[in-house]
Amino acid sequence: MSLEKENISLKKDVKELVREAERLSQELKKLKLNTTQLRKFHGYLTKIWSKYIYRKNEYSDHPEVFRKEILDDIHFMKIFLAYQVGRGQSGVEKLKETLEPLIDEIENGKDFEKFKKFYDAIVAYHKFYLSKENSEEDK
Repeated sequence: MSLEKENISLKKDVKELVREAERLSQELKKLKLNTTQLRKFHGYLTKIWSKYIYRKNEYSDHPEVFRKEILDDIHFMKIFLAYQVGRGQSGVEKLKETLEPLIDEIENGKDFEKFKKFYDAIVAYHKFYLSKENSEEDK
């Protein structure tokens, strides 16, 4: 069930990305990635997302403004991931291997929206599979 990073691309439709997110979530759970690590990255992503949504129409009309104000922040997420890997957190390296190429694919608002949906799906499925595992252990 190992995912090759070249299999995941923002060029795929959202339905395919959601399936990829589910498979990745299962793999991250097996690698013992904890929810805190996913939530830390999600918090950083959400700050950028809020800034993007507030001025979405302007960014659509002026892609150069999107590149200057949003894309730089998005690319900084790669540094955040590298830091977490350096801290030796279990499973973060797989997350970094998967997300970095996707971050590099982001060129405009539509790409960013797909990336955000993909990451939201990872968080949701990770939580689902952890809670499912915990409920099975309680039986």
